[in-house]
Amino acid sequence: MDSISEALKQKVIDIRARRSQDAEHFFVIPGTAHNPPYFVKYDGNGDTLFAEARTQNYLHTLSKVDSEAPARVPQVLHTFSFDWTTYIIMEYIPPPAVTLDVWVDNAPSEEERQIRTETGISKVAAIVSWIHSCPLPDGAGIGPVGGGVSQYIFFPDHEAPKLASIVALERYINAALSALPPRVGKPARTTSLADCPLQFCHSDIKRRNFMIRPDTLEVWLIDAQHISILPSPFASYALHGPRDKFIRSVAEKLGLKRWHHLRYMSYAAFRLQHSGDSTFGLDENGLPVTRS
Repeated sequence: MDSISEALKQKVIDIRARRSQDAEHFFVIPGTAHNPPYFVKYDGNGDTLFAEARTQNYLHTLSKVDSEAPARVPQVLHTFSFDWTTYIIMEYIPPPAVTLDVWVDNAPSEEERQIRTETGISKVAAIVSWIHSCPLPDGAGIGPVGGGVSQYIFFPDHEAPKLASIVALERYINAALSALPPRVGKPARTTSLADCPLQFCHSDIKRRNFMIRPDTLEVWLIDAQHISILPSPFASYALHGPRDKFIRSVAEKLGLKRWHHLRYMSYAAFRLQHSGDSTFGLDENGLPVTRS
């Protein structure tokens, strides 16, 4: 990441201080004769934001060297923390680019809206396919690039507990399944991730997380918070689990097969959401926490 002047960092802090608590956690710093504009994102959860920045910059680097990449990814220029708030300063995507939902919903006619919808589905499907196929960093385990907890739709409040391995994740899912009411005359529900390769998975495939330039149809992936390295079934879950019509259309366009234990993942996710404890009483190895 590039170095950023102390003056710019102070400007970011000052703008944040003037914003209301209810404001969106992002803003734009306009460009000057000597500096480009910047997009700033901030949050009180520093670990999450630093992880997002690492993942986004990793994908940015891959997109720069891949001539077939279907989207651009904004470069993260700097991350820093001050007074319990963490900031990401990144490349700003200027007009006429708009988020995909704005572009589609402001079509001048129903016919044009349908054309834009189909274009958006095709563009996002290509981006998601590219994400799934991106090479992993050396030594990568589950979670965001560089380590940390996954922000993913499967987990309670979209945040995984700290899990050290695929084995720990499998134990976590099976612990949730074992807590469901037993099925009379049927074997217990269990699932295995042993033969499932790790890959990048994206679980927030909403139109607002992609930008498009209407005149060239060039697209950007603009939010990496919910992109994590996980076993391949999680890619299927993110596309086939939600009831969102756009996401279902992207899944259909991709032709991504439904994992055979997808229903079990849905059962486990439901049980975890209602557990009141995101760890489900397990440690990072997926084993029961012993109480002394």
